[in-house]
Amino acid sequence: INAEYMGEQQQSTYQDYLAPYLEQLGHPSKPPAPRTSFGTLRLNQEDALQVAIACRKDLKERLIQRAHIMQNRLDEEKEKLDRRQAAHQKNSPDQAENSKEDEEFLRFCEESGWRIHILEKRLTQHQEQSLHKYSELTTKLKTDPRLEALPREW
Repeated sequence: INAEYMGEQQQSTYQDYLAPYLEQLGHPSKPPAPRTSFGTLRLNQEDALQVAIACRKDLKERLIQRAHIMQNRLDEEKEKLDRRQAAHQKNSPDQAENSKEDEEFLRFCEESGWRIHILEKRLTQHQEQSLHKYSELTTKLKTDPRLEALPREW
């Protein structure tokens, strides 16, 4: 019973990655019966090329958009740190040693440095994974039976 339920669960949550593109061409977007079977739908070369190009373009745009969001967060964190450092330097020579403010400033710098490090690491990781995801999608498109009309050099 459990294996049967899991099979139904996977099938009901499976989404055809080409469905939005096929709908734009006027093809119904019924999910395939078994996960690996796509029925008898075969696109001509022009439609297959249009679907493949649009699919890769959308992935590329999503990956770039995410990278921009991550870069903006990193830039904001660096700007916060720069502003705080400038304010601290401006106020430091005028005041006698204030250990409480210095401790607070050092704690802020340490936490900010840690956040910057994590954001840089995540951005680098995203950039590396993006190349892999794009390559995986290209391979998936080339092997999808509905797009078998794609030119070999594509």
